[in-house]
Order: sequence, then C-alpha cells, then structure tokens
Amino acid sequence: MSSCVKNRGHTSKWFPIRQGTRQGGNSSPICYLVYINGLINALEHSGLGFCMYGLNVNSPTVADDMILIAFSNHDGMMKICYDYSCKWRFEYNPSKCAVKVFNEQRCSRPERIWTLGRETIQEAESYTHLGLKCDRNMSSGALMCEASSKMRGTLNSSCRT
Repeated sequence: MSSCVKNRGHTSKWFPIRQGTRQGGNSSPICYLVYINGLINALEHSGLGFCMYGLNVNSPTVADDMILIAFSNHDGMMKICYDYSCKWRFEYNPSKCAVKVFNEQRCSRPERIWTLGRETIQEAESYTHLGLKCDRNMSSGALMCEASSKMRGTLNSSCRT
C-alpha cells in the first residue's frame, strides 16, 4: 500500500506504507478496530480491572483513545498493553499517556512510579478524555457544564452550515 500527503492543493510524492493504517482512509477505522480487538479481548479476559453488574468495562475505547479502569493499582493491565504493543510492533507515546487516581486525599497520596514497558507514565491531577476534563473527584457539575458548552458549540456550528 502507498500513500501521499495533500495540502493546499499540492500533493507530495507517493511513499510506501508498511505498517499502520492510512490517516483519513475509508477502511482505516475498521482496520484499526480489527487490529486492536485482540488487546481489548486480552484485557477483558485477564480478570483485572472494573466490572459492573457482570459486565467488564475495564477498557473503554473510542478510535485510538483507550482508558484502563481498575479499583486498585493494576500494573498487570499496563503490562498486557505493553506486551501487545511489542507483539504487533507499535509504540505508545508516553507524553500522551497519564495515570489518574480518583477519590484520593491529596495529603495522603503516596509516591508512586507508573511504567508502561520501559517508559515512565506521569500521574496527573486531571485528565481529558474525549474532550471532557476529569478531575480527581469526578465532580459532575464541572463535567456537565463543560459538556453542555461543547454541545452548544457543536449545535451552533451545525446550524450555521
């Protein structure tokens, strides 16, 4: 497979794609889902993470954005992700990864080191997932206000077209 880059009416030279999916390609989303499904299955069958009413919800995923959810420290889930990335030859970008611990008192927070393979992952005070900012207490008022504002902006931009 090969690809090129189009920008402002100019097209680059064609270059081969030997790994990954083409950005913006029609088949890229389904190819990615097929590709990442093995990781989601491995996480679900690991017995680690969060289950609610018998339903495993330990790794909600939208496109290439994944969250690992657990009641306690589960380095095992991060190890599963790292092992899968080694097997299928992709790398996580540690600067785009974070660990968010919820409902913990700031004064009682112990020093922790989180790793994904050989990379250290920072612990964050807040984290933005799918455009919504989550703080350490998951305060719904701020989340609802921000979600409402985003929805109004989307609606306004849709109505203008």
